[in-house]
Amino acid sequence: MADECTHRGNVCGNLQLLADFGCVATAFLVPADGVLKVVASSSPSVVPTAVPRRHIGDAISSSVEPEAYESYSTGKPVVGTSTRQVDGITFTTHAYPIGRFPLCGVVIRDVPVGLTRGFGPMETAFTEIALKLLAVLRECPLRDVETYEPFTTSRVAGDGVIYLGDQHTQLYMSPNISTILRLSSGADAVGSLRQIADYDKGIMSVLTGAGCYADEIEWSGQVLRVRAIPLKPGALILMNDITNQHLYEREMRVKEMTIREVHHRVKNNFQTVESLLRMQMRRSGSEEVRGALAEVVTRVESMAIAHDMLSYADDECIDVVAMVKTVADRVRFALVGDSCAVTVTVEGEAVEMDARHATSTALALAEMVHNAIEHGIKDRGKGSVSITFQHAGTGLMVSVEDDGVGMPSGFDIDTSPSMGITVIRTMATEDLGGTLRCLVPRSGQGTRFEMELPVSVFKGGSS
Repeated sequence: MADECTHRGNVCGNLQLLADFGCVATAFLVPADGVLKVVASSSPSVVPTAVPRRHIGDAISSSVEPEAYESYSTGKPVVGTSTRQVDGITFTTHAYPIGRFPLCGVVIRDVPVGLTRGFGPMETAFTEIALKLLAVLRECPLRDVETYEPFTTSRVAGDGVIYLGDQHTQLYMSPNISTILRLSSGADAVGSLRQIADYDKGIMSVLTGAGCYADEIEWSGQVLRVRAIPLKPGALILMNDITNQHLYEREMRVKEMTIREVHHRVKNNFQTVESLLRMQMRRSGSEEVRGALAEVVTRVESMAIAHDMLSYADDECIDVVAMVKTVADRVRFALVGDSCAVTVTVEGEAVEMDARHATSTALALAEMVHNAIEHGIKDRGKGSVSITFQHAGTGLMVSVEDDGVGMPSGFDIDTSPSMGITVIRTMATEDLGGTLRCLVPRSGQGTRFEMELPVSVFKGGSS
């Protein structure tokens, strides 16, 4: 049963390749509940086809597709002679059994009447490739020559095609192969292919019929993406010159490493500033100065954390929820140490932001947590602060709520001269372009800050 499932999956995975080279709509039918049902369906992506593709899940009756049922019952290919029409298109159906008894299913090809009349050398060669490939798939799954795992591939834009017959004779070469292999006009692609095969044993193994092969190889100053399938006899070679793409990806990797190194150095610089501030705190005899410097240290540390996370990120965006968890924990520890009586929780799904927006968000939330603990909870010795990220219809809602003593009478978030509130207000409204409000629960205890941010500040939103 496992072999049958593997075979079926391999046919489904290579059905698009069959459709593209066969230039006709192709479907794979398997038995289920006493009938044949469509489990995969493909139309050629490189040429238009008049016959509409089958729908996956459709049950096909014997009266509609007698060729499929005849092929499945006899285990032999059936080339249909009777015609039928769909949407005014007249076609015949050719059916091919897949697997040995008991069969895995049947591949059907809907061939429009008169299709081959306009065929040139390319279409003729492609049809031969499709039928040879189908003959291989009828017997067993395509297998990778090295891993022996099922092999699937498809033809993509820019692929060059080399079709080899018995004894590696060149039966067809697409025009762009000369460009891909950088051959002079009229040069023989097989000669170059043999040179590549001598260099790359993977291609050599395909030419000897051992199995399929796919890899990116460097040859003669080029990077070639190669997929090769033995056709017994012969072989199908798909080849694409990806040298420019490879160079671009290499440049991007260098750029990425450079950016990471910059973030790492910025983080180190922030830590140096932080150390100097802490040194000044220890030397100061004024409690007020030490408190002010402690607040600055918290802000510098928040920015250092952002750049530290960016130095490990795959791109220039980081998960601000994860970053705020780290920042909030550092703020809590700086104010109350290891005390378990004061807790800070952060909830919400991941939200990715670029460096600027993430840093501003972290700074604003660090100030909110600092204010909540310093002015609302610390003197009581216990309490909790919760930070929640929630996607809203208009953007992102970030709330910070505590169960402390609440805000002083007459407090106005829009006019407060407090340095901490000024930082929060500047980050939320100016840097992030959001709105900010302060709510007092009905109980009169605790405080809730709500910061609503537009979609443009996080990844996935419109800029």
